[in-house]
Amino acid sequence: MDIFFLIFIVLVVYSYGIYPTTLLFFLKQNMPSVLRDDFQKIAVVIATYNEEVNIEKTIESILNSEIGDQKLTIYVGNDGSDDNTGSILNNLSLHNSKIIVSEYNRIGKPNIINEIVKTYNLNNNETAIVFMDANISIEKKTVFSLCQSIRNFGYGAAGAAVLPLSETNNTESTYILRENQIKENESLAFGIVIGLFGACFAIRGDCFREIPENFITDDLFMTLSILSQNQKISYSQQVKAYESITMDIPNEFKRKRRFSAGNFQILKHFITLLNPFKVGFGFVYCFLFHKIIRWIAPILMFLLWIYSFFQAHSMLFELIRYGGIFILLFLLSNYILISRQKTAIGQRAFYFLAMNIAILMGFWDFLNGIKRNSWERSKRYETK
Repeated sequence: MDIFFLIFIVLVVYSYGIYPTTLLFFLKQNMPSVLRDDFQKIAVVIATYNEEVNIEKTIESILNSEIGDQKLTIYVGNDGSDDNTGSILNNLSLHNSKIIVSEYNRIGKPNIINEIVKTYNLNNNETAIVFMDANISIEKKTVFSLCQSIRNFGYGAAGAAVLPLSETNNTESTYILRENQIKENESLAFGIVIGLFGACFAIRGDCFREIPENFITDDLFMTLSILSQNQKISYSQQVKAYESITMDIPNEFKRKRRFSAGNFQILKHFITLLNPFKVGFGFVYCFLFHKIIRWIAPILMFLLWIYSFFQAHSMLFELIRYGGIFILLFLLSNYILISRQKTAIGQRAFYFLAMNIAILMGFWDFLNGIKRNSWERSKRYETK
């Protein structure tokens, strides 16, 4: 068991601390130069729920993009919003034929995506589908750059880097900026990305595969679906989308728990991709150390902590036992502080530990079965 614990610690340290650096040794920057024919249609697909503050600004940023106006259509699926989102969308579509609004009744983002792609026949090789959240803003060249990337032969998807619009001095913003660099390096090294940011990315229409019922993480599903078709993925930090990212740990905990349950759905669905002879060494290496190790680490640590109570005479497990108790007291103390709107002690450590607890709880939700994938609007996202 001591050896198992040592291996476990090495893998976790490698995943968080060493893996990102190792990508630098594989960098190729071998973007193909041969392009397919230009797309006949660019379809921007947005699923929205209670985004009255953001939706109009998001659509305006799309309409201001540097792309041919005749090619662009914006499809918005309103998932039963009970604020003014519906009336705003109806007014926008009334004055612009490029905006098509569909109404749904709390069926969830993945199901809205499926319905829009199927209803408007977007699943073809003449269409570039750009998926966007309803709460971001983009640069004028963002949509054009994404579509140009997937015109390259062998590339089925392209992602935009998500950048904080404001309040960048917080742990969540730092995490996202670091993820941007890792994703870009994965793309340059192996032509893959282990999870495009769902806020803004594009795929070739013919590469779209229907998202299974009750799946939560639609962006990760589509990413791995593209890779399972032996298509590469482009990711560049020069292609940008912006969102406001605040440091609201209770809200982030709720989001992380939900997405973690979805991640375990993904792992179960795509487990056969962990065969290096099927999709290559690069994918297995990145998927293992960028995602899987981080997903299972809190589960294994919890099991080791429980096991430590049955190993009373082991110094190692005595350290694990008391270390776990200290972590619980640390989390509880900070929870009390935050509930009283006070600043957390050791905020970065608290954030890291809290998000790992959220992964553990998300795994429990996955084991219990996920019955629905509709969502509640996150306070995290408010453009300014």
